Amino acid sequence: MAIRSATRHCATSMGYAIYSADQADGKSPLDVLRDSDTALYTVKLHGKNGCCRYASGMTATRRVQMGFSLRDVVFNLPASILIYDAEDEDILFANEELISLFECDDLDDFLHYTKHSFRGIVHPDDYERVNTSIWQQIYACTNRHDKENDAVNYRIITKRGRVRWVIDRGRLVQSERYGRIFYVILIPDEQMDAMHAPSDKTDG
Repeated sequence: MAIRSATRHCATSMGYAIYSADQADGKSPLDVLRDSDTALYTVKLHGKNGCCRYASGMTATRRVQMGFSLRDVVFNLPASILIYDAEDEDILFANEELISLFECDDLDDFLHYTKHSFRGIVHPDDYERVNTSIWQQIYACTNRHDKENDAVNYRIITKRGRVRWVIDRGRLVQSERYGRIFYVILIPDEQMDAMHAPSDKTDG
């Protein structure tokens, strides 16, 4: 019987502050602990796995980001987030809110339902209009040399067959790893849902 040993890599982040009775500047031991905590978060916000001594200049940025990870923000933000490749429209990321919007069970279920593609997000009857509108807005922004986000309304069909209207607010970004990608927030358009509810049905 062979026994495999697993190799684990650990990283340590440390922050500290120096307390001296003759140079305390009115600080209490609790203040010094807080300064150490600030130094620790400074390390974490700069990639972790390091050590940092507290300096007075850190006070202004203290806990501005609270050490939140990208995962914390993305999965707890009350918005449906989609990231997809601008060239072949492959879905690169979808958060829990988006999966819930499409009434799917989990990420695998969502990707299977949408066929891993932005085209699978949009109602088939709306896709050509949406795709044209997005690129027209991007080219218009490029010609004006501004950085406005594109916005377009369209319908989606959930896994349970419900037709819903959404507002798609996106931004085209150049990524070193993926090339051109779209960052998108989908916002349920309840006003359009109410206007079209009597006639919006699918064969499903």
